[in-house]
Amino acid sequence: MTILQLMFEIKIMNNIWGGVQLFLCLFIFNSTILFSQSVTEIINHNVYDDLVGLENTGIYNGSEFKDEYPNALGVSRFFNQNSFLNGTIVYDGQLYTKVPLEYDILSDNVLTKSNDYLNNFIVQLIPEHISNFTINGHDFVKLRDSKLSLNDDGFYEIASLGNPFKLYIKHVRNEKERTIDLAVRHILSSENYYIVNHNGAYHTIHSIKDLKQVIPDRYKEVQKFRKDNRSIYRSDMNGFMIQLVEYLNGN
Repeated sequence: MTILQLMFEIKIMNNIWGGVQLFLCLFIFNSTILFSQSVTEIINHNVYDDLVGLENTGIYNGSEFKDEYPNALGVSRFFNQNSFLNGTIVYDGQLYTKVPLEYDILSDNVLTKSNDYLNNFIVQLIPEHISNFTINGHDFVKLRDSKLSLNDDGFYEIASLGNPFKLYIKHVRNEKERTIDLAVRHILSSENYYIVNHNGAYHTIHSIKDLKQVIPDRYKEVQKFRKDNRSIYRSDMNGFMIQLVEYLNGN
C-alpha cells in the first residue's frame, strides 16, 4: 500500500467516523428532547403550582367554608375526619395535583385550604366546576345523566369498574337534633348507598334484596355469596359489595 492510498483510506475513515459522530449527536439530541417533553408532560402541573403557588391559581375560586356544627356528636362530617391530605382534582377543566383536599360528606362538597400561614382559610369549591377528584387513594366522580333518585350532581366513590357490573358508593351523613343536659346537640350518623351500573343502566341498592330486581337470574348466587361471606357482610359492607361485584364479574 502506497502512502497516497493510506492517506486516502484514512480520509474515508475520518469521514465515516465524522458521520457516526454526527448521527450520535443528533440521536442524543432528539432523545433528550423527547425525554424532556415526556418529563415535562408529567410534572408540568406540579411545577406550575410550585412556581405560582396554589393560592394564585384558579382552584381557589370558591367561598369560605364555615362549619355550622363544630361540636356535633357521632361520626365526623368529613371523609378523612377533618384531615386535609394531598390529592388531585379536575377543577374547571384544569388538573391540579398535590392539593390539600377534604371531602365534606354532610354538604357533599370538596374543600381545600390555603397554605399561606399569614392568611389561612378553608375554601369550599364550586361543585359544578368539579369533574372528579382523588383523596387518600379514593377516587370520586360525578355520575352525569344517571337518572338516579339520589342527587345526580353529587360525588360518588368509584369502588369497582368491571364488566358487566360497575359499583359506586354514595357516602351520606344524616343530621338530627337531640336535647342532652338541657342543651340542643347535633348528632351525625353515617349511611351509604350503593350504585350498580349494569349494562349501562344505574340502580340504587339500599340492601342486598334490591339486587333481585336488577339481576333476578343471578340472585341465588348473590344469596349464596352473602351466606359464604357472612362475617364481612356484617362488619364491612363496603368491602362486601366490592367483593360481590367482582365475583359477579368473574374476577
